[in-house]
Amino acid sequence: MFFSDVTLWLDKQGKTWPDLGIDYEAVIDELLNAQVPQLYLALTRRPTPSGGVAQSLARGWPPYVQGLIDSGVLKTR
Repeated sequence: MFFSDVTLWLDKQGKTWPDLGIDYEAVIDELLNAQVPQLYLALTRRPTPSGGVAQSLARGWPPYVQGLIDSGVLKTR
């Protein structure tokens, strides 16, 4: 998962992490300290040129995030 790609995608939508009620820095801190085996993340603020990821996110990310919101896992402000 490339957070920079998600950030770029949000920017293209005219949105930010806070617009979704997400404290980006808190999420990164939590993920960096997560006790989850084999959790591989690319944590960078620099966009990466990965069109395939961008297309996948454009297709799958909105319903995924909405599912998290609907289930109460992700809280919005």
